[in-house]
Amino acid sequence: MRYRKPDNSQTDKRGFKTKREAELFLAEIAIGRSAGTFIDPALARATIATVGDAWLASRSGLKPSSLAVMESAWRLHVRPHWGSVQIGKVRRSDIEAWVVELRRPDRGRPLSPATIHRCHGILSAVLEAAVRDRKISNNPARGSGCRLVSAGNTITFPTRRFSGSPLNRDRGER
Repeated sequence: MRYRKPDNSQTDKRGFKTKREAELFLAEIAIGRSAGTFIDPALARATIATVGDAWLASRSGLKPSSLAVMESAWRLHVRPHWGSVQIGKVRRSDIEAWVVELRRPDRGRPLSPATIHRCHGILSAVLEAAVRDRKISNNPARGSGCRLVSAGNTITFPTRRFSGSPLNRDRGER
């Protein structure tokens, strides 16, 4: 089936089992084009390493000490595991399994909760950059938060800032 992308370039998609599947795909493309939400499937084939390296390079405005910590977590923990994965293939369950793997004692010395949180945050930021660049439609690392339960400790990665802090209460906010 041939169709046009928002930039008017022509492309095709094959492998539909039924005519109905092909028609539904074409309808989704048409709706996405008219609503401005079309995501080109070819862009989702970019690897996390490609997007992540560009994202890290864009962090040059940070203090050198902050950048060094981020670069270290990217180089040692995020890129080796996720670098060759296409951004369109990342699933929330894969991220949760990776977080659990980072905490396992059988991988040598388990990482601290702060390091795990930093690694998850970096992966989430890289995927968020892909969302902003319209390479993927949503960030699988964002949502209700990843949880890690290990040896009686629970680590929860919050996804929203808590607005009920004492500082906000002093200003009359709730």
